[in-house]
Amino acid sequence: MASNSSLSSDDIPSEVDLDALKPTVLRAVHRNGTLVKQKMKPAPCLTPLHQKARLEFARNNMNTNWNKIVFSDEKKFNLNGPDGNLFYWRDLRKEPLRFSKRNFGGGSLMVWAAFSAYGI
Repeated sequence: MASNSSLSSDDIPSEVDLDALKPTVLRAVHRNGTLVKQKMKPAPCLTPLHQKARLEFARNNMNTNWNKIVFSDEKKFNLNGPDGNLFYWRDLRKEPLRFSKRNFGGGSLMVWAAFSAYGI
């Protein structure tokens, strides 16, 4: 049940209809040997169509003069909790889990910056 699950050690017993306390669940997880506590990494929600379009854009613009282009980006920092500090018990025999980033909820701070071939 803990294998590639974001369930907490408190939630696992009720999920499998088992009468066990948190320390018992944690002992079982630690003894398993194939489970590690790992931070969940974010992954963009890119479909195969998005990936194909990005690759096509890159190929079409390989010879573009980028000196006249300004690149900009923004980052939103959530103030009501961790930004992606999600941990879970990962089964080393399986692919790691990914999480979808939250789009709204709570306070936040937005930071914007830009740069070009000539600097910031």
